[in-house]
Amino acid sequence: MAGKVPKTVSALEPISEVKKVIEPIGQKNVAGTQVNPATEDTLARQLDITLSALGEAIETYLTRATEVSVATGDATGGSTTTLQDTNVVWVVSKWAEAIVEITDMSTGKHYFVTVISNDTNTLTFPAIAVTIEAGDHYQIRMVLSPTNLNKWGGTSLTGRDISAEGLGFSGAVYENEDLATTDDPRRFETTSKKLRDLIIQVSGNDQLFGNEANQRYKVAIGETIGFTQVDLSLLYFKNAATGQNGTVNILGVED
Repeated sequence: MAGKVPKTVSALEPISEVKKVIEPIGQKNVAGTQVNPATEDTLARQLDITLSALGEAIETYLTRATEVSVATGDATGGSTTTLQDTNVVWVVSKWAEAIVEITDMSTGKHYFVTVISNDTNTLTFPAIAVTIEAGDHYQIRMVLSPTNLNKWGGTSLTGRDISAEGLGFSGAVYENEDLATTDDPRRFETTSKKLRDLIIQVSGNDQLFGNEANQRYKVAIGETIGFTQVDLSLLYFKNAATGQNGTVNILGVED
């Protein structure tokens, strides 16, 4: 569509003429007045509304609690301040600050109370209106939100625990070689040595791989085998044929 050619303004023309040319080009209303629908004020108001809504959404998300049932069972005894279950073995203090729902099986009533502490089979909490009897049902729940996920399962976590370092990944390269001198099963490590990834190559003579009890997986000369997340102290190998000693080379990344 053909339009008007903008007027060229020289430096000698009045400022009012320059202003007319550099004003934003928008639609004109019926009176012929220049209208710019995307003014700074409009954009600023829209941005304020967007940021306000985003802030409210984030606040709601961070304060929203999620209750998760993580343990359940039947009491074997207790009192108004304790619940005992001799069928379990809990980590001491695992359930501190958790919520336990106790069902009085004689009446069907439910009681909710916050756990103060626990030992291997007993929860301790503020007094409730009934005495816990054998057979009363319970559910232990943790209240989680994005701001207190360090309370999962009653186990305290730190920033280090949920970082790459906390996951135990060292990145160190592990390299080793083992030449058979007998037909007995052998292994690279006698104590725990965890590798995230590893490659094994056989030379000399075929080898059999497996666990301590059985080595049945054959790897021929020149072949390789790979593993992910393995403890070398649990990986055994031996000669595939009596008297035919072979060599096993390994290259991996420590966990």
